[in-house]
Amino acid sequence: MKTLIFTFLLLSFSAFAQTDNGLSDARTLAEQGIIVNQSTMSSASGSSLAADVQEASMYRLYDTIIRQEVLGIALKIRGVQLPDSYTCRNYYRDTAEWWVCRAAELSADQDIITRANLHFRPHDTLTLAEALGIIIKALNIPLSTTPTNTLTGGEPEWQKRLVLTIAENQIALDVRDNNGQ
Repeated sequence: MKTLIFTFLLLSFSAFAQTDNGLSDARTLAEQGIIVNQSTMSSASGSSLAADVQEASMYRLYDTIIRQEVLGIALKIRGVQLPDSYTCRNYYRDTAEWWVCRAAELSADQDIITRANLHFRPHDTLTLAEALGIIIKALNIPLSTTPTNTLTGGEPEWQKRLVLTIAENQIALDVRDNNGQ
C-alpha cells in the first residue's frame, strides 16, 4: 500500500505518527517536493473530515504503488533531477514509455536498482523487500558488509544483506497496513 511506502520514505525526514492512515505523511512528502501536492485546502483553513477524505483520494493512498512510481520518488529523495531531454539507452526491454525508461535508467545509474535484469517490470507492485531496498539505496545508506552466512533461511543474498543493513543501522520500520495493523 502507498501508506507503507510513504512511511518508509519518511525515514529520511523524521518519525511521524500514523494517526490518519498516511495523509500527514503524504502532506509532508508534498511539502518536501518529493510527491505532487494534492492538498485541497490551505493550512490556515483548518481541517474537515470530508476535505481529508477527498485529499486522501487525490493522493491515492489506498492504491498499490507500482515500481515506476517508486523510482520517481526515490530519485527525488536522492536529489537527482530528471532531465527534460533524455535519450533512452535501452537498459531494460520493457520500458517503452520515455518517462519510465528515464526513471529506470537513471535509478540504475544511481545504483538504486540493478542493471543485472533485462526486464524492469514497471507495472508490477513492489514486494516489501524491494521497497526497503530502493528506499535504503535512495537514502544512500551503505549496505552491510557483514557476511550473509550469519543469517539462516532461503532468502536471496541481496535480501539478507538488506536485513543486516537495517539491523546495523538500527532503522525502525513501521509496517502497519492501512488498517493500522
